[in-house]
Amino acid sequence: MPTGRKAGYRVDLPHHNPSGHTACVPLERLTSFANDCDNPLNMPTQNVNLTSQQSSFVKRGVKTGRYQNVSEVVRAGLRLLEQREREDQAKLRNLRRLVNEGLSDIDSNRFELITPENLDQFVQSVSAKSRRAQK
Repeated sequence: MPTGRKAGYRVDLPHHNPSGHTACVPLERLTSFANDCDNPLNMPTQNVNLTSQQSSFVKRGVKTGRYQNVSEVVRAGLRLLEQREREDQAKLRNLRRLVNEGLSDIDSNRFELITPENLDQFVQSVSAKSRRAQK
């Protein structure tokens, strides 16, 4: 029969209990303590839903020792995503710059009109220039 006491676990916490005595810690405090140990920088905890394939990938990363825990795997993935987004933004800036240069060249009448009749000749010319530049 329940006695009205909260569920707890007997734990020995010598580094938190200088007397070295065993303490009965309420479950919610034990969970909080465990979270603090797993999260020494007090980073916010987030829940994510993963596919079974993603979950297996994460577990493999931890099991092989490449990562110490699931959070490290997720943070590594997020760093890669951030890097990819920065690279995509740089590519987009470069593409916009090139478009603006092209439009400026058109406005200044600095372009060569390519028609279906001279397309093959143009491609050969560009290929030859490219080969010369590589030498």
